[in-house]
Amino acid sequence: MGAFKSRTVAIVGGLAITGLLGGCGLQPSPSSGGGGSQASSAKKSNIVVALSNGYDGNAWRHQMVTDFISAAKQAKHQGLISSYIVDNSTNGLQQQIQQMDSLILQHVSAICIDSASASGLNGVIAKAHQAGIPVISLDTGVTSPYTYNINTSFKQSAQTLMSQLAQLMHGQGNLVILRTQAGTKSDQELWAGYQAALAKYPKIKVVGSIYGNADTATVESGLGSLIPSLPKVKAVLSLAGSMGAVAAFKSAHQPMPIITNGLTSASIHWWIQQHQKNGYTTVGMDSRPSEGAAALWMASDILHGQKVPKNVTMGFAEVTQQTLYKYKNLPPNTFADPQVTHAWVQHYLLK
Repeated sequence: MGAFKSRTVAIVGGLAITGLLGGCGLQPSPSSGGGGSQASSAKKSNIVVALSNGYDGNAWRHQMVTDFISAAKQAKHQGLISSYIVDNSTNGLQQQIQQMDSLILQHVSAICIDSASASGLNGVIAKAHQAGIPVISLDTGVTSPYTYNINTSFKQSAQTLMSQLAQLMHGQGNLVILRTQAGTKSDQELWAGYQAALAKYPKIKVVGSIYGNADTATVESGLGSLIPSLPKVKAVLSLAGSMGAVAAFKSAHQPMPIITNGLTSASIHWWIQQHQKNGYTTVGMDSRPSEGAAALWMASDILHGQKVPKNVTMGFAEVTQQTLYKYKNLPPNTFADPQVTHAWVQHYLLK
């Protein structure tokens, strides 16, 4: 799964985007909390769904984009949409705002967003709302009242993960916490969950914390700089990017601590190897990249007049020592995250 260019566009059958019906008031207002009857009049051949991805620097985001594209291709094959657009921001919030402004001017039918900021996109989201373009927020979350939201149970899942790690630590020892992307709602909720769990374990001491952006290279660099100044570390709490922590401790010639697993194929395979070699035990959790697919299917349902809740929640994917070997054949450059289909979204999210 290679890095994506800053903008990927798929236009099917030579259909020009400019002037499509998607931005001409055919979509329901998100404030209504569901699909409107007007959406059913939208011609299938004129439906273009866009993804605005506010960060393109880690494997989780690459998988999320891949899942969105896979679902979009299925939806196109089924005649539910005509084409799709993917905009990946490599320069943060301002670039994402500019890209969304462009999508609005092109009158796309719906925009799915993984935001670079909890509130920074609120203005351009309001523009989309005024143009009749539904916006579906996933992953990082936004504070705008004008979005459909695929919420992730960040705080609850973070609390569960920290509690499981605390048990593996036998309730004591030095801990390093790897945070995700600074300024995002998701990072704030993860941190709150970690702290809520740690309040029950006063003998666990947080001796260091860095922003790793859930990216292997960033984690390895940041943690590598931090390790020399730390006392002996018993555990590292990480999501995606956990292999960066492995690499940092190897490079520092330090004993390998318990590192929570980010569920990438590389980290799962490393976990299996270490367990077979020396009985290494940990736990793995992360939010689901398949939110990208879920957002595409939700957008399609909204545009076809189905009633869609304004807020739905997807839990974390989880791998334990007991379920680890189910993933021994996980393909390279993928996550331990079951595929999300249209039927799954309708049954588990939209009911």
